[in-house]
Amino acid sequence: FMAGDNVLSAGSSMYVPREFTALGLPSLLQARCRDIADRYHADLVRDVATEGWPPPKDGGRAAVTGTHKCRGGCGASYSKIWVDNEVCFFCEARLRDEGLCASTRCTRRCFCPHHKRCFVCDGGNGWGGCNTCRLLCGDGDDV
Repeated sequence: FMAGDNVLSAGSSMYVPREFTALGLPSLLQARCRDIADRYHADLVRDVATEGWPPPKDGGRAAVTGTHKCRGGCGASYSKIWVDNEVCFFCEARLRDEGLCASTRCTRRCFCPHHKRCFVCDGGNGWGGCNTCRLLCGDGDDV
């Protein structure tokens, strides 16, 4: 079993034995990781509000600063884990609050204001869409 977040094409990867796939375990593991991230998101937001962003270098927050420049507004440089599509997590959250996707390839029409998610970018990350917007994400079986 191997997992990582340094795959250029997808941003993350998971390699598991074939038997795991047959049992549906990769999806369960990804869902569990999402549950954990969602559970601690409020703590992250609180810490950022207290410490500022980026956190001070003497704040004990390892692996925040790096060589990946944010083009979402703040212009700071972070380690890869904090930057996706050249936008840091903080600027991405700000853009989502403004009703925008952080990706330059998406328009406002792709963005769900109810869930603050993009149908193009977030559809493959386990988000099923929005009933209020009447747009759902699926695959060939859903058609």
